[in-house]
Amino acid sequence: MDSENVDRIHLNFHGTAASISLYEVALALLVFLDGISRLKAWDSESWASTFVDVVQLGIYILLFVLLIKNHYSFEMLFAIGLSLILLIAGYFVTREAVFIRDLLLLVAAKDISFNKILKSLRYSLSLVMLIAVLSVLFGFADMAVQRRGGLALGFSHPNQAALVLTIILLLWLAEKHKTFKSSDFVFALIATTIIYIVTKSRTPLALAVLVVVVGIIYKNYPSLKIGKGLIKVLIVMPILCLAFTVVTAYLLPMNSIVNRLDLLLSNRIFLNWYAINHHGMRLFGQIVNLTEGSGTTFNEIRGIWNSLITVDNSYTLALVSLGIIPTFVFVGWSCFSQKQIVVKGDLFLLILGTVFCIYGITEAQMIDVFNNFMLLFAMASVSEDSSLSSSYSFDPSIELASERSFIDESR
Repeated sequence: MDSENVDRIHLNFHGTAASISLYEVALALLVFLDGISRLKAWDSESWASTFVDVVQLGIYILLFVLLIKNHYSFEMLFAIGLSLILLIAGYFVTREAVFIRDLLLLVAAKDISFNKILKSLRYSLSLVMLIAVLSVLFGFADMAVQRRGGLALGFSHPNQAALVLTIILLLWLAEKHKTFKSSDFVFALIATTIIYIVTKSRTPLALAVLVVVVGIIYKNYPSLKIGKGLIKVLIVMPILCLAFTVVTAYLLPMNSIVNRLDLLLSNRIFLNWYAINHHGMRLFGQIVNLTEGSGTTFNEIRGIWNSLITVDNSYTLALVSLGIIPTFVFVGWSCFSQKQIVVKGDLFLLILGTVFCIYGITEAQMIDVFNNFMLLFAMASVSEDSSLSSSYSFDPSIELASERSFIDESR
């Protein structure tokens, strides 16, 4: 029986019936509106920007209504309610609603097909990419050749263009992961190479290549199993990445190994140390500028200049700007999403979610579910088509009784 959300829009195209859930519409609109706000031609002071803000607020209200209409256990309702209270408290301090939006999208996705969620994201981001390129072709924005000669393709920075293109590619791979063909990997590697050649952005390149390598292993070693201990590590990977960020920042001034690691990560650990020491961390965050323009500061640890003042770490951004408590709420839900992937027994998606957690150490955009889309798996449903089921399995000694999961409603 189809357990998907009953709130749907029914369409008819030339006699062909189709339907789409209100959740998919809400997600697609939010992704699109967020995406066009990143374009270089977008005027953040215009009436259109105010209109977009009003539309987004309406969508948040719709998501809250969908949340209320879903059937949750008492434990899950308590977790959602407590999380929302803590995140709203943080909003009143920082005026940043990204975690609230993330949580609403995550919990309102209950019983929505995860593949349909992926498609909604991919179609919306593809439309944003098309508009970005058209804005260049029609003269509304230039190619914006910037650092290392990369092209921004209508976005405010080449890294933004690279991230959007990479997420589109990863969404496509996630959709197809149960029916991978060798030609899919060839296409993915070619696309990854083109993205790097055009944007010169290295971190999304590493992310995409890593996922492609995982996909190749996934396809060619069908008897691969994961042990109980490793699964537990992967479930708590968000906590481990948060701990790594904080510990390495504090150890940087006194530990030579962390210093060498900082060089490998292009001074990212130093930037974490600078942000934490310069701004501090508060329980519910603070209004703070973590970029400070394009200025530089003296790296007193290494005795050099020209360290760009920014934050390229999702966990540092969350701790310093959004607050310690909202960050722990976000990390807790991230671990819950990893656990639900384990419950459903999907190895590729588990590794993909883990890759996003680790990627958050090198980029600040992973606090946003539009980029870190594996978070949306937590409440979504998966295909029951046995013909598409993965041949991969977890260690049989692990009990994965999804029927006893505390998010499942009593029947």
